[in-house]
Amino acid sequence: MVMLSHLFSATVRDAHQQHAKVLDLAITLFEDDYPPVTHLYCYPSHPPTRVRPGAAVQSLDWGARQITVADLGRGSEIPPPSLKPPSG
Repeated sequence: MVMLSHLFSATVRDAHQQHAKVLDLAITLFEDDYPPVTHLYCYPSHPPTRVRPGAAVQSLDWGARQITVADLGRGSEIPPPSLKPPSG
């Protein structure tokens, strides 16, 4: 079982030596006792923020706190206004 705090402290890397931090994630609730991650929102060292499907994860190394994907640049760009917390 992976703890949420471990995910947020991990670095996401790709084959091109690009790296990013985990900003947020999407899960499928009520599907299983341990809901699967469907999307990984990454904040790269240089914007824009991108979202990658959970299936894009190639490997996890929890000792090194590293998540590997093929290409961080292939994720969908997320416009900054959609990342603002809700008001109220």
